Amino acid sequence: MLSSRKQAILKAVVEEYTRTAEPVGSELLSEKYRFGVSPATIRTQLSELAEEGYLMQPHTSAGRVPTDRGYRFYVNTLMQERELKVPEKETLRRELFGEEVEMEAHLRHAVQLAARMSRSLAIGGLFHRPQRFRAGLAELFSYPEFYEHETAFQVARMIDELDRHFEKLVEALENGEPKVYIGRENPLGVRDVSLLVSGYRLGGELPGFLALIGPTRMEYARNLSLMEYMTRLLNRL
Repeated sequence: MLSSRKQAILKAVVEEYTRTAEPVGSELLSEKYRFGVSPATIRTQLSELAEEGYLMQPHTSAGRVPTDRGYRFYVNTLMQERELKVPEKETLRRELFGEEVEMEAHLRHAVQLAARMSRSLAIGGLFHRPQRFRAGLAELFSYPEFYEHETAFQVARMIDELDRHFEKLVEALENGEPKVYIGRENPLGVRDVSLLVSGYRLGGELPGFLALIGPTRMEYARNLSLMEYMTRLLNRL
C-alpha cells in the first residue's frame, strides 16, 4: 500500500497532467502543493512511484506522467466524487426534455450532448436495434495524445470496427454498474484511450448503453458524474 504522502503526490500528478497534458516535475509540485517536504524529497518519491509502476518518465529530462496503473489507483482510491454544476444539469434536462420527439431522436441528441460536455467521443445505442449513434470525433482528436499518426490511425480503425466491438461493450455491463476501463484494460483494442460505459432503460423500458471514449488522462470524476446523470434522465424519457 502506498504511503499517504505518495498517495498525495500521485493524486497531484494525475490531476496536473489531466489539466495540462504536460509531464509533472518536482519543482512544480513543491511550488503548488503543501507537501511539507523539499523538492529533493518529492523527486525521490516520484522516482519510487515510477519504480513501483504508477508513473513513467517519457523523456530523460522531463517530469512524470501517470501509467495505467497510476490512473487505476487514482480512480479506485484517490478520486473525489464531482457533482455536475446546477447549470450543467439544467442544460441537460432542458435539451433532453425540451421537445416531444421519438425515442431514438432523444438518444441521438443525448449522445451529442455527452460528447460536447465531456469533450470525448460518445457512443450510444439500444441493445436490440442495429443503429448506433456517435458524436465527438473532432473533440477526441483535439487532444495532443492523438496528434501522432499511429495513435490516430488506431482510434479511427476502432471506430470503423465499432460493430465488432459492440458485444464487448454489452459484456461490460453485466451487473448494470458504470464501468471504467483504463488504457490497456479497455476491450476496444486501443491502449491509449480509456472507456466509460453505462447502461440504462430508455423510457424505463428499452435497454441501451452510453459510452465515452477519451484519452487516459480524461476527467474521470466529472465524466462519471455526467454519465450517471444522463442515464438517469434517459431512464425517465
